[in-house]
Amino acid sequence: MALKEPRNQTWKDRKEYKASEPEIENWERRYQELYTTFNRLYFSDQLPLYRVSLHDRLEVPGIPLALSKHVAGYCDKKGRRIDLEAFPFPKGQSILLHEMAHVASNVHHGPKFCQEMERLAAAGAPIGKLNMMNYVVSFDMRNGHVRAE
Repeated sequence: MALKEPRNQTWKDRKEYKASEPEIENWERRYQELYTTFNRLYFSDQLPLYRVSLHDRLEVPGIPLALSKHVAGYCDKKGRRIDLEAFPFPKGQSILLHEMAHVASNVHHGPKFCQEMERLAAAGAPIGKLNMMNYVVSFDMRNGHVRAE
């Protein structure tokens, strides 16, 4: 009989391995390039330049460590930096787009942010299923598509 994982574990607790420094540097460079590509494709090059930084154990300022383990990305608007959990490239692209939506709107998950996520979904941006389910009002969970308005 297989043992079930404790419910208090997060996806970070189940992370397969700790990334090496060369891997993080490579992925960081590639995510930075992806920021530029996504800015051109989905934001008409209107977003300011942000530095994309990867961390094997992302810790978010002002959030207790116990809660930080539930966070995959952080947008520092003052420092013009996006911090991401170190996922192998391109696995974290939906997290990058989520943080870019914060750059384009605000740091909260309120109406402005949700409107930006709706816009990205309608544009066909790869925002991922979790973002679709949590922030895109027109997402139809039954068939996995954005409903036409």
